[in-house]
Amino acid sequence: MPSVPPLQTTDIHAVAYARLFLEMIDHIFPGQKYITLTETQCQMVRDATDNLLTVSKWRVESRLFSSTFGILPPALYQPIAEDTVLGTAPDRRQTDAQHPD
Repeated sequence: MPSVPPLQTTDIHAVAYARLFLEMIDHIFPGQKYITLTETQCQMVRDATDNLLTVSKWRVESRLFSSTFGILPPALYQPIAEDTVLGTAPDRRQTDAQHPD
C-alpha cells in the first residue's frame, strides 16, 4: 500500500509557497504589492493560501484513500437507466414459489 511521505520543508517548498502566496496577493488584491498590504490584508492572504493548500492536501489524500480502500457502492446506489420512471416499483425477480410448473 503506498503511503504519503512525512512532510519535509525544503527550499523548493519555501519557493513554491512564496510563489503561491504572491499569486494569491495578485488574485485577492489585484495591482497591489506585498509591501503595500496592511497586516490584516497579509493575514487574509496567508489564511487563503493555507486554506488552498489544506484543501489540495485533502483532495490528494482522499483520492489515495479511495483508490486504496474504495469499493463500489451497492447496486441500490448505482446509477439507473435514463428511461426509468421515479416512483415505479423495481422489477421483481421470480422466485421458485412464483415459478409456473
